[in-house]
Amino acid sequence: MASIIEICNMALSHCHNSKRITDFSDKTNQANLCSTFFYISRDAILEAHPWNFCKKISSLALIEKNPTATWGYSYAMPSDCIKTLYIDSGIRNARDKDLIRFQIYSGDTSPLIYTDQENASLVYVKKNENPSQYPPTFTLALSYLLALNILPGLMAGNADRKEILLKYYQLYLSQ
Repeated sequence: MASIIEICNMALSHCHNSKRITDFSDKTNQANLCSTFFYISRDAILEAHPWNFCKKISSLALIEKNPTATWGYSYAMPSDCIKTLYIDSGIRNARDKDLIRFQIYSGDTSPLIYTDQENASLVYVKKNENPSQYPPTFTLALSYLLALNILPGLMAGNADRKEILLKYYQLYLSQ
């Protein structure tokens, strides 16, 4: 499995940049760009697809019963949630008709999940910060998205390279 720095160096290679970094603290444009864009690129790609390696189910912490006239319960959003998928209905092999309605609203300090499901559990994509757990497809997709984000800072006016990187990113994201 690739490290964060190895993923950054893959992105630099995708940009046809021959310089490599050894740490985000390197005093180079490449290190500065990678440190600026790595984490936001990682979080964006985690949010863009329901990756199996970081799906999680968690019982939600009740905030309030009957918080509005519309919803029966409000729950705290799990702190490691990067994308909500669905409220678990508790029905094995659930179908679309079994899906539990919910809505996310802004709370005073963090997002809240409103639903009519008592003792709700949320299935979601967690923020996975451990690159040793990233499967190869995710690592490649992340490296291409990172390359798209750092390319403008590496070389101006290379529209052809940007189109190629975008196609590879979309290819790996669709798998």
